[in-house]
Amino acid sequence: DADFVTVLAPRVELRSDWTRHALRAGADFSSGRHQDFSSENYDDWQAFAEGRLDLGRASSVSGGTSVSSEHED
Repeated sequence: DADFVTVLAPRVELRSDWTRHALRAGADFSSGRHQDFSSENYDDWQAFAEGRLDLGRASSVSGGTSVSSEHED
């Protein structure tokens, strides 16, 4: 059977612009709405952050994390 699906997918991301160290964080969201099969509707999202701490000319420490919720087809 055919169905019409509307998908909305906004995203936001922030990035540092520093000469030393770095930071990036953001989130995205995807929402799908089916016209005929509403049981197939979904809302997926993800949030993330990562960074780098410069300790000297040749050394740095980096790390990041993310969390998400996604549907299964």
